[in-house]
Amino acid sequence: MVPYSEQAGVFSIEGHRWPLEPELTGSNMLSSVQIGASEAITVDIESGAGGRFALLGDYLYEDHRVPYGEAGLWRLFRTYEQAQKALD
Repeated sequence: MVPYSEQAGVFSIEGHRWPLEPELTGSNMLSSVQIGASEAITVDIESGAGGRFALLGDYLYEDHRVPYGEAGLWRLFRTYEQAQKALD
């Protein structure tokens, strides 16, 4: 969810994509999406974490606008070979 602002953000996850309309066969695939103030999105990642090839590793997810990413609007999306025990 995005806090209120007069500017829209652009959410993206490196190496991953998702359907614009998950329930629609043949829906256009996205790798980034605009998101506005007080708006929330749900992405149904194609083939799950790691993308179509289930590649393990760290993927950057961020506000795709460079100044905002440089200012700290980014995080890591880490994929593992198998489920990991939750940290206490």
